[in-house]
Amino acid sequence: MQKATNGIPLAPAVVLVIAVTFIALVSSTLLQAGFLSTVETHNHLTTDEGEGLILCSYEDASNEEVLNVTHMDIDFVAGIGNNSYTWTYNGNVYALNFELNDEEYAYYVDYEIARYMAVINDRDNLRTFITHDDSVVVYVAGCLDNLSKQGGLSKAEEASMVLTFVQTMPYSADYDTHLMSDYWSFPVETLHDGTGDCEDKSILYSSLLMALEFDTVLLIYDSHIAVGVNCDNITGWYYTIENVKYYYCEPTVLGWNIGEMPLEYDEGYVLVISAKLTAPIDFIVEGGDGQITLAWKKPSGGGSEIDFYVVYQNGIQVAITENTSIIIKGLTNGQAYSFTVAAHNAAGMGEETSPVLVKPTTPSAENDNLMSRMWIPMILVPIVVLIVVVLLLTVVEKKRKDRYLTTSGVQSYLPFQQIDDCGLIQTTQTIPECSQLSSLGSMEIQISKDVGLNNGTEQPDQMN
Repeated sequence: MQKATNGIPLAPAVVLVIAVTFIALVSSTLLQAGFLSTVETHNHLTTDEGEGLILCSYEDASNEEVLNVTHMDIDFVAGIGNNSYTWTYNGNVYALNFELNDEEYAYYVDYEIARYMAVINDRDNLRTFITHDDSVVVYVAGCLDNLSKQGGLSKAEEASMVLTFVQTMPYSADYDTHLMSDYWSFPVETLHDGTGDCEDKSILYSSLLMALEFDTVLLIYDSHIAVGVNCDNITGWYYTIENVKYYYCEPTVLGWNIGEMPLEYDEGYVLVISAKLTAPIDFIVEGGDGQITLAWKKPSGGGSEIDFYVVYQNGIQVAITENTSIIIKGLTNGQAYSFTVAAHNAAGMGEETSPVLVKPTTPSAENDNLMSRMWIPMILVPIVVLIVVVLLLTVVEKKRKDRYLTTSGVQSYLPFQQIDDCGLIQTTQTIPECSQLSSLGSMEIQISKDVGLNNGTEQPDQMN
């Protein structure tokens, strides 16, 4: 009797192989249909641990579906390589070709990382799978961008065209491709395999959009993952994070436009997958005595929370801070320095601000300058004040004497020389000029007020 390998007779071996194959096929069918649950299931988000869920909003969604018309001729082609994809968007056929060698594919297949969510916090690990800076992803995104430009597409249309590209890939459950209930694939793996399930295609779509400088999030539900994209001129269902709208994208199957969403996904966990941050805004630099003060505001737009800021002096990192201002000390007065600042978050370092040149200054030199300009006013002001005071006192004293000597009805003033009581001068002035006085040394002058027929009281005054 002829025997098969491993010591099993041929006939029973054939029967065994047929039976195992049949059981595997039936099990796979029942598993996908939900009738078989012998394999452990790793849900993306369990309903009893749904903290952080966000409700979806609706905004003027269009009910028109993407047109997928079969064409004999390809309208737009980009890229060179053995991996080829063809799909239709808005009546035009697009073709993409790229090279993906075994080493690049094997790198991600062998990458040591959890491929499913064992606990609720594992969902944040999905950020690791967004490899928008991978060389293959960058190349494919560049080809898609070329196709978009060839077709004259807007940014919103480009996002829709790339969505159709991903949707065109056949859907395959993880159990069929990896014999696991859940297996998160890197974009390179999905591009190589040409198939995937909801999380695989969402990871790929998010990575491609980020490589094209779109801002995206992953939308995580119970047993489903989709993508949210921030883009102008799009309407429909969206989630709002920090005043930024992320419109729902369903990469799993064809027939769903951006903004169109199955109603059962109106509430989900939004995992922000930030693109490279822009530069901080309102960057201000001020010089001081041997130091520089820098201040700024956080970059605009969406993205994950900022971890810290890095300060660069003449292109070299000199400080890290979580605040939006800092003082750099130990600088040389009079020497010019160049400063920039960049923010960091889960996506890495963002763009730097434009460099600003500034010189620390010496306060003593400034004070000397100030004193040299101020010494004249500082001396002149007291002198002027003194002169004004003296003049005021003189005027006041004169007015006081005038009030003392003047009464109503006074007709004239008559000075007398004490020696012989002889009136010398009669005048109506309060300060007469007596030119005929005796030459006898000291004398006493008395003045009386002439008020008609009577003389006033004489007021003595010594005079030399």
